Amino acid sequence: MSRVTRILPLLVGMVMVMTGHSACVGTGSDEDSDGLCISNDSCPSDAENDSDSDALCGSVDSCPYDDFNDMDSDALCGDVDMCPAGTATDADSDDLCGDNDPCPFDWENDADSDDICGDVDSCPWDAEHDADDDYLCGSVDSCPYDGENDADSDFICGDVDSCPYEGLDGFDDACGGLSVEATVATSIVVPVVIIGAVVAAVDIVMQNRKKSATTDVASGPITKSSSSRTSEGPYSLILQLFRHSFLFVF
Repeated sequence: MSRVTRILPLLVGMVMVMTGHSACVGTGSDEDSDGLCISNDSCPSDAENDSDSDALCGSVDSCPYDDFNDMDSDALCGDVDMCPAGTATDADSDDLCGDNDPCPFDWENDADSDDICGDVDSCPWDAEHDADDDYLCGSVDSCPYDGENDADSDFICGDVDSCPYEGLDGFDDACGGLSVEATVATSIVVPVVIIGAVVAAVDIVMQNRKKSATTDVASGPITKSSSSRTSEGPYSLILQLFRHSFLFVF
């Protein structure tokens, strides 16, 4: 029965009621007040007379406005089911029905495009899945390709650090060599020590000359003890040299 055919008797019945004529067309009562008497009413208890045209009167139709009567059997009639043909509803609320959703439980639908849905992806935002095997996904790894994560703490990741274990690599090109501080200290201390040693040596020589001159004038013949002291001169000179050098520097 077409929709027009169903509605026409209803309109006729309404007109007859308004004009004082019989409340329905045909014989018998009009239980559903659709203007059709029982003799002419295909659905005597359904005023809309099978609205969805599924050959089931609304009074006995579980889904009176769904001609497929809940196709996906999810207890939601098609007229109110957001996914009427899906075997699963939109579980992840991404506006995609389960039967059309590539990742039915991942609302971002594989954000990193690695063909692994986020709900089962160990690194849902890292397509390389922790490339350096440091148990940190690339999306949160400060050095995604350096398993030691900047071992020398110079803010340069090991995979691009020419000296990955030299903390001052940015200033010292010689890996494993002296640090900048040590190099600066050495360049200052060594010259100072040399200068101090030279000054001390000159001072010692001058003092020895003065002592020698005084001894030649004041003393008589050289005795055994004075000869012994003279033979110890080189050792004494060395000791004095070191002593004066360190005193000069420090």
